[in-house]
Amino acid sequence: MVHSQNQLAGKQDDRLLTENQNPPAKTKSEYITEFSSSSAGALTLKPTSEFLPQRQNHSDSSTATSCLVSDLDEQRYTFNSISPTPHPRQIAQNLDQQLSVPADGELGELRLRELEGRSQSDIDAELGRLRIREIKRRSPDPELGILRVRELERQPTLADTVIPPPPSPRFGSLLAQIGYFQTNNIFSAVDPIQGGLLSSGITLITTPKLGENTDLIAAIDGSLIRYIEQSESNYNQLRFRAGIRQRFSPQMFGEVGWINQQLFRSESGDRFLDENALRFVLRRRDRLTDRLRLDSLYELRISDAEPETRSRIINSLLVSLSYNLQNNLLVGLDYQFARSDFTQRDREDQFHRLLGRLTYAASRSSQFNLQAGVTLGGSSAPNINFDNLFLSVTYTVELGRF
Repeated sequence: MVHSQNQLAGKQDDRLLTENQNPPAKTKSEYITEFSSSSAGALTLKPTSEFLPQRQNHSDSSTATSCLVSDLDEQRYTFNSISPTPHPRQIAQNLDQQLSVPADGELGELRLRELEGRSQSDIDAELGRLRIREIKRRSPDPELGILRVRELERQPTLADTVIPPPPSPRFGSLLAQIGYFQTNNIFSAVDPIQGGLLSSGITLITTPKLGENTDLIAAIDGSLIRYIEQSESNYNQLRFRAGIRQRFSPQMFGEVGWINQQLFRSESGDRFLDENALRFVLRRRDRLTDRLRLDSLYELRISDAEPETRSRIINSLLVSLSYNLQNNLLVGLDYQFARSDFTQRDREDQFHRLLGRLTYAASRSSQFNLQAGVTLGGSSAPNINFDNLFLSVTYTVELGRF
């Protein structure tokens, strides 16, 4: 019976150690500054058809000429020579011929005219008379009140924001477990005895990273095993585990480790088993769908025990199919085969185990696990028989992380 229970406990602990965890995200802030520009409006000049301003009551050509020259000097135009003409209009025409330039295709012909002394007829017909007046101070809007312009406060930038330091990485956790096991062959004997047992224990486990794909696994756990009817068989268990887990791909990893297991009688405290074992594990996980996954595991364990009659080599194979019914509810079907070859005596054990399981996460730090199944197998020893039906219920809670 001790051998059978240790096998089941070891399988549950291996599953706990290798269970994957899903991680968290990051937000990124973007700062965008937009600049907008618009083209300036086009300036349109209206061409005029007026000539130089006409002066009335000119008595002779010299008077007209002097007036014309005076007007041109005011506009900063200089002419080399002007021939006297008998009439002011003729003077204007002669000057127009001397100053003629090709007309601009867009602006037309630009002509100079006197700006002073404009008459009523000089008022632009479209714009009218433009007057400038002082803008009176308006009273506050009854709805908006007084609007005041103030300097914008400086907005904090990314450099001004205090970013808290990232949380320190957690390397391990403290777990507590309590369970009940019921079977119709509690001692794995030829003459089966029905019974049940209670187990309670605590586990301290740490998994620091040694590299991007390499982890160190170390654990210490102790358990109290109490039989319901056969109290004389009660014992306590202490285990030390250490190993290195290497991930080969997102689906596959291997592990090399060492396990020391010690069993003590609960009444006297005498140790009746001290076993050291080297452990080699190869495991693969394939996600068939978003909810369905397939796990397969092979383990080779070579143990050296005291007493020597317990030394053995164990080969085991586990295939597990799991389906997420809900985010916190998982169902599974497992098949396990194990073969034990004892090295210090002539004995060979082997068994097949088929079980169904239901795992319910009560919270982020606790879960219930229900298992039921059948074990079929035997031994070359005449008094050993592994055939039994079993049922187990286990509650596991995480007490803390560090």
